[in-house]
Amino acid sequence: TRLKAIAKALGLSDDATEAQILTAISKSGEDLETAKASATTPSTKNFMPRADYDAVLARATAAEGKVSEAETASRKSEVETMIASAVTAGKITPGTKDHYVNLAMASDDGFEEIKKLCSSMVPVADPSKLDDAKISEGNLSDDEKHMAATLGVSEEDFAKQLAADKG
Repeated sequence: TRLKAIAKALGLSDDATEAQILTAISKSGEDLETAKASATTPSTKNFMPRADYDAVLARATAAEGKVSEAETASRKSEVETMIASAVTAGKITPGTKDHYVNLAMASDDGFEEIKKLCSSMVPVADPSKLDDAKISEGNLSDDEKHMAATLGVSEEDFAKQLAADKG
């Protein structure tokens, strides 16, 4: 009866012989040793050495960083072009340019919102074209002539100073 209990514990039939029981016990011992070895040295199918993992992780992190930098640079260029165009068209005043750039760079949603806004805005002011103007002595606008008179400066001196300031 003891052999029957042992046979049953080993998953054998009740009528197992002593030799079958000993073989099953031996196999169980081998299976235990294999399991212990697997626990100590994991299979390379499911695990990799830590140094290799760290190297792969470092490469992936570096690659993601480079991609992120490239995306940010591309977005910044696109935003600057979009905002500069809106400023040139008089849709955004130069004083609010940085505000719109910051909003567009903050997130993808912010970018899309500013993009829609720039395309749908009407000009808030006529572009000044001061950056393109050539100031020459003696060619003062009526406003500049008025400013010269208000300041008590001759038109000639005022024009010279404007030309010098414009450089």
